Parts: sequence; structure tokens; C-alpha cells
Amino acid sequence: FLMVLLPVLTALLLAGFAYRQRRDPLLWHSVAFLSASLYLTPPFVGYLDNVLCLFLLAASLSFITATRDSWPARIAFGLFLLGAGLTHPTTLVFFGFCLGLMSVIRLVWRRFDVRSVVRDDGPMLMSALAAAVVTFLIWSIGLWGPSMPLTDAALAPPYDADFFVDRLVLWFEAMRPLFNLPLFIIGVVG
Repeated sequence: FLMVLLPVLTALLLAGFAYRQRRDPLLWHSVAFLSASLYLTPPFVGYLDNVLCLFLLAASLSFITATRDSWPARIAFGLFLLGAGLTHPTTLVFFGFCLGLMSVIRLVWRRFDVRSVVRDDGPMLMSALAAAVVTFLIWSIGLWGPSMPLTDAALAPPYDADFFVDRLVLWFEAMRPLFNLPLFIIGVVG
């Protein structure tokens, strides 16, 4: 149920978010098929925590623009991020970093108009920060049992660098770049 339904729902959520940004049916189909096809590659097969975390992050995207004006949207956005943090804390950190980077790019794009960026992105960033702090507190206090340091969620496996290089090559080859990269380029140009 989770290994099949979550990737499908995540692909639909991402496609819906893309469609709301640019009302183009081709964009909806492209995002849906591209994101769904990535779930068939080795980085996702069997890693239910990653799949669930990405589903929660994709669901949170629906609330990003509404966080500017709406408290319910801010709360929903923060709760989805909290769920993602409880599922996979390191992914929440990377997602928060991406949100911050997006705001920095917007700041540069708007010629350093800090007020407009704070007005537009401030509530979103504060909701994300609140979710990260609550995630940290839940891990530190041990809401469901003994407390654990958050670093226990990000322990590196005891493998050497060759293992990771071999795994990365396997993942890259599973995506069939000689076949899919030209199709991707044709799609982007089209």
C-alpha cells in the first residue's frame, strides 16, 4: 500500500503544484511522469522513510503561497514539515535550506528589496523554522520514549567511499541516461 500509493500520490501532488504555478497541461503531465518514474529507480525502492518524507514535503508545497496571508495554511505547512522531520530529519534540513536559498534568490531578483521578500517569504520561513525546532525538541525530549540526540537520525553507515561510489553508479545507470537524457532534452526544448 505505502510503496505503491505514496509515489503515485507524491507525483500527483508535485504535478498539481507545478500546474498551479503555470497553467499548462503539458507541464502537469511532464512533472507527473518524471517524478513518478524517478520513484522506480533504486534510491527509492525499499526506502519507505524517504518515500513518506517526500510525500509529506510534496503535500506541504500546496500551502507555500497561501502562507503569506493565511494562518491555517501556515499551520498546515508547518505540520506537514513536522511530519517530514519526524520521518527523516536530515531531509527536512535540506528542504529548509532550499526554502532559504529560494528566498535569497528572490532577494537578489528583486534587487535587494528586503521588505517585499520578508512579506512574501517570512511566514513560510518562520513556519519551516518552527517545524525544525519542534522536531529537534521532540527528538531531544523523547516524546515517544527515551530521548535521543538528533545526530542519531543522521549517522553515516559504516561503509567506505568505494561502496557509495558503486551505489551512485548503480543508481545513475538505473536511470538509463543514454536513453532518457535525450528524451529529457527534447521535452525541455519542446
